[in-house]
Amino acid sequence: MKRAIPTSLAILSILTATALCVTPSYGMLYNQDTQQYYMDVSVFYPGQSFTATDSDIGYVGVLAVNGGTFTISLYEGAGFSGTLMSSQLVSPGDNTWANLNTSSLTFSQGSVYTIRMTGSGGSVGYAGGSAGPYSGGDAYIYGMPYEQYDLTFHVGPRASTVPIPAAVWLLGSGLIGLIGVRRFRK
Repeated sequence: MKRAIPTSLAILSILTATALCVTPSYGMLYNQDTQQYYMDVSVFYPGQSFTATDSDIGYVGVLAVNGGTFTISLYEGAGFSGTLMSSQLVSPGDNTWANLNTSSLTFSQGSVYTIRMTGSGGSVGYAGGSAGPYSGGDAYIYGMPYEQYDLTFHVGPRASTVPIPAAVWLLGSGLIGLIGVRRFRK
């Protein structure tokens, strides 16, 4: 009985430290993954507005159906006349996500932002119907909003940071507990 308590405390300390050292995996903030069609970036100059559901956005992206090379830009506000926040040249493969890194930007929860694709090649996926699949924004084609369409796009969180001092402290206390258990057994 005397050995069970120190062993349990040591195991508990190690599990707690391990849990704090692992970076949590947060799901997508928004993922409109329906794709029925695709449109050529160089012909349609597509875009997509979205409402930020979180202020901690790390990337926004669109599904590149036929690869290519294009520029993905992010504007504050609905449409392309708002403030340009970031722009990046991307060369995604076929049927892969073309992401714009936005981890250094500040977003306002509940505000509208628009991503835009321009370039010489590549296509992006989209879905349509009587109402677009995503209710928080619209697709933009030729610079005009089309509420019955939405691009295949996603918005994701920033990578979380790990509280190193607390994790190290707990890992250290767990190791000390194991050393104590070993000495106790001798």
